[in-house]
Amino acid sequence: MVTAKTKALFAKKEQEYKLELERHNIFIKDRENEIAANPNDPYNPYRQIAIANELISIVTINIQITEDMEMLKGVRNESYLTEGRSSYYKALIVLEKVFTDFVNADFTEIQKIVESIPYFDPARKIIFFRRMGFVLDRLEKSFGEKSKYKWSFADMFSRYAVVFKNAMNYKELAARDPRKWFFEENEILANMVVELLNKSADRLRQKYEMSTKQFDDMNRAIKILEELRKVHTMLNEHAAGEEVKKKIDVWKDKLNKDMEEKKKGKK
Repeated sequence: MVTAKTKALFAKKEQEYKLELERHNIFIKDRENEIAANPNDPYNPYRQIAIANELISIVTINIQITEDMEMLKGVRNESYLTEGRSSYYKALIVLEKVFTDFVNADFTEIQKIVESIPYFDPARKIIFFRRMGFVLDRLEKSFGEKSKYKWSFADMFSRYAVVFKNAMNYKELAARDPRKWFFEENEILANMVVELLNKSADRLRQKYEMSTKQFDDMNRAIKILEELRKVHTMLNEHAAGEEVKKKIDVWKDKLNKDMEEKKKGKK
């Protein structure tokens, strides 16, 4: 039961959350000013990763405000969730500036980027990207199955998976040498790359089949599978790579047939 007391409690908590959001936004603004003042500073990628981390914290706060509002006031209001969704997109954009947003980014270029920011090491990557994935999952669940943004989360997830893939040091991942530093962490990252690319492609295929029937959705899913196959090859997982190739061939055939049917339907 919603009472005057619970409403007052929410008002107090909401004010505390707003102060916390303000602190995060001040931190972001300070880092942005530092980047603008010294655009060629080699530490700017670290500042951008820090900005993305703060934006993810902002998403978490907006989710929590929404949950508290529903529990303490009995009101379902998505305005804070919408702000959280916007902040998550901003975090993706910031990370894409660091690691590129290209699905089929050249692995030589990826290697140059990750080697230029060595302090973003495998242990930190696990913590950062796991948190990012957890918050995205929580945000999607907060909106619910019937949300108008339902299928946009497939796109968000694919961007998250691609930026994660582009943040990997593939020389380290492919070495698989237990004597090397961060061996266990790199094994975890290798498994995460495979899992996220697979899931991302499947979600885009699901979006294509159940919602849009748009060429771009299925084509992006296929490109992600092609990257997954390359990753398997680099990791010397050739049997898994061949399985992905079969999947790619089936999906390409499906897309070509669908496009032919679409052309016939327009005549």
